[in-house]
Amino acid sequence: MKRILGFLSLVLVLTLCLPAAVSAETLPLVADHGDLLTTEEEESLAAFLAGVSEDTDADIVVLTVDSLEGKNAQAYADDYFDYSGYGRGAEYDGALFLVAMEERQWAVSTSGYGITALHEAGL
Repeated sequence: MKRILGFLSLVLVLTLCLPAAVSAETLPLVADHGDLLTTEEEESLAAFLAGVSEDTDADIVVLTVDSLEGKNAQAYADDYFDYSGYGRGAEYDGALFLVAMEERQWAVSTSGYGITALHEAGL
């Protein structure tokens, strides 16, 4: 009986973890919420970012928005990267480039290896 309960517990844990892993792989690398890009530009940029993301084993994301909704650009970029589920591996390796049209601001959010690869001087 203990073996069956242990096995069922393991299956439950793996089942709960699987959707998170699958959804992380399907997140868009181009989130054009500001509607700045044509469909062709968005597809081309997404293909380029997919290649770079694969080469670096880090999520490289471009985000456009109309407004920062009262936040500063850096906080908005950091929150979007973190709460949308981006990042690869245990350190959530990646970087996100944000452009906000209304405020005419931009920011780069980095995590894990992204912090090392895109340090202050490199930005």
